[in-house]
Amino acid sequence: MKNLTSLKIEKSLPWHHAEKINTILHKQSVKEENNIIHTFRAEFDDEMMLGVKYCEPLNPITQSPVMITPALSTGLHGRNVNIQRKLAEIGLPSVLIGVPGEERDSFNHEVRDFFKHPTETLKKLGSISLSKNAHYVQEIIKQNSIFNLDDKKVFGYGESRGAMILLGNIAAQKKDNIEIPFSIAVAPCYPEAFKVTEILQFTEHALSEIVKIPRLLGSLSINNMNTLNISPKSLIYEVAHIPTLLNGDTGNFISEIPKTQNIDLISFDDDLSGQANFWKMAFPKRQFPNINTEIIPGNHLSLASNETLDLILNKFTLIANKILNKE
Repeated sequence: MKNLTSLKIEKSLPWHHAEKINTILHKQSVKEENNIIHTFRAEFDDEMMLGVKYCEPLNPITQSPVMITPALSTGLHGRNVNIQRKLAEIGLPSVLIGVPGEERDSFNHEVRDFFKHPTETLKKLGSISLSKNAHYVQEIIKQNSIFNLDDKKVFGYGESRGAMILLGNIAAQKKDNIEIPFSIAVAPCYPEAFKVTEILQFTEHALSEIVKIPRLLGSLSINNMNTLNISPKSLIYEVAHIPTLLNGDTGNFISEIPKTQNIDLISFDDDLSGQANFWKMAFPKRQFPNINTEIIPGNHLSLASNETLDLILNKFTLIANKILNKE
């Protein structure tokens, strides 16, 4: 694995984002039963830092990794890394890319930093649109040669906010010279801008989801329990980032998604934010023959259940089998 201290990148995503990577720092590598998990920190020239976890299977079947972007309030730990381990078991490498603000400093440093410049911090974090977030992800993926991986072809996986960012990556792939032949997007939210008139309906639905949490806990594994971001900086970012999820950016990506694109888009029938019926209409089969829009039972939090994980792993197992058969 290369020791990299400085990168020069020529290309950028559309939507006029110019931020480039200054450094990618290798933090540690830990060997497990079926894989090696490498942890990195990517630092951009706008001083944003993103955490990166590369899960390297001991017996890889491809150099094209699964690019993973996590849901709101989750980071590079818990369930997200557990998914990487499961993918490694079937021979698929994966690169899990955190969100700006998730990369942690010491507790005291984070709190002091925020209270020293609270307005500037919130303004900076709150200005990171979904397309800009996708830009950060794409810039990191373009450096896959650091991990001895294919930097021209990747698979995609995202949940909730991560699925929204993933759709931005898919929309930008041709312009950024990266191929994403197959993706799974679970519960992407708010393809249309959130309206003030929907506040009451949203509040009622959010309360109903909270009530269902005890039922959901029964289907979670112990590896999911430490998934949430709890550092001060991460929490500040999550709150600041919420308005960028509600402005309809996700829907703007649709016009740039190729008609031949392969996506399995999974929504839940009792998920107000996921707007399952919108996706059915947005990707009609006659125009997008390779985009499967599935609506399955559950609410938004069902994306964290073991049943959903089994569904996702079955889909990636099929992809792994196709790769093996080709070889």
